[in-house]
Parts: sequence; structure tokens; C-alpha cells
Amino acid sequence: MFTTAVTDDNASAEPGTIKSDNHRMLIACGDKWLEVLSLQLSGKRRMDTAEFLRGFNPAAYKAQ
Repeated sequence: MFTTAVTDDNASAEPGTIKSDNHRMLIACGDKWLEVLSLQLSGKRRMDTAEFLRGFNPAAYKAQ
């Protein structure tokens, strides 16, 4: 992750839970949400979250 921001919204999910509306990606962290604003996958260029989500479904992702 390159750019993130803590939201003012209270997280009502277990820490590590990812939620997305296909434009924003939020990760539950304690009692707040961490919004991922831009990221870079290994070997790829840096991109904003909306661009990333057009090709990735975080709901289908399972961490290993």
C-alpha cells in the first residue's frame, strides 16, 4: 500500500475484514476503517484503488 487514510466511521467488523463498493477499499482495524487510496502489486505499476478494483474482487480473495 502506498497511500491510506483512517476514516471516521466505526468499524463493526472483525479486524482484517475487507469491504469494498467497487470504488473504495476499506480494511477493519480495531474500531476504525483504514481506506486504501493507492497501491502497487509486485511487479506492477502504482495505481489508485478505483483502478485496481476494476480488475480485482476483494470479496473473492482469501488470504493465505
